[in-house]
Amino acid sequence: MTQTIEIFGFAQSTFTRTACMAAVEHGLAYELKPAKLGDVSYAELHPFQKMPALRKGGRVVFETLAVVAELDALAQTKPLIPEENEDRVSALCWSSALSDYVYPKLVGDWCIALMQDQLKGKQKDAIREEVRSQLAILERGLGGRGTFASRLSVADLLLAPMLAYVEQLSPELLEERGHLATAYEALKSRESFKRTAG
Repeated sequence: MTQTIEIFGFAQSTFTRTACMAAVEHGLAYELKPAKLGDVSYAELHPFQKMPALRKGGRVVFETLAVVAELDALAQTKPLIPEENEDRVSALCWSSALSDYVYPKLVGDWCIALMQDQLKGKQKDAIREEVRSQLAILERGLGGRGTFASRLSVADLLLAPMLAYVEQLSPELLEERGHLATAYEALKSRESFKRTAG
């Protein structure tokens, strides 16, 4: 009997969605289960009480990049963390930058704050300019390829859910960046993006 791949998180989480997109890209069936954040038992899946985590049988993996690496290992398709050195390094550089720098500003300081109506006046203007700057950096990183490596990688799957929130809450910022918007449209057309919309 095949063991079920369980991904723990919430569909609204950009990082959980990336993990689910990776499973779909690989053609792997999975079950999305809610992360019981704050529950002592959940620490067995993710010691820092974050998401996503993955469980398959007795094996547990936590954090998005590691989850994608595990899915790469389980799949019979091209890995989303590329094997070719130049592509692998590029995918990892941008994955790290997206997680460490882009997500906190783009999703945390901008999108979530907009949803909670926390941004006003000069503070809102200042953060909007920081977001514009980050979107310009991302556009340069994609170059003319539309992906961060020579083909689809984990970095692109990290980017797509973040841009989905930008499109939802301030589409004009995305429209200002033509090449980035085009790359996002290509990501939106993928089955993995459509099937993981929360």
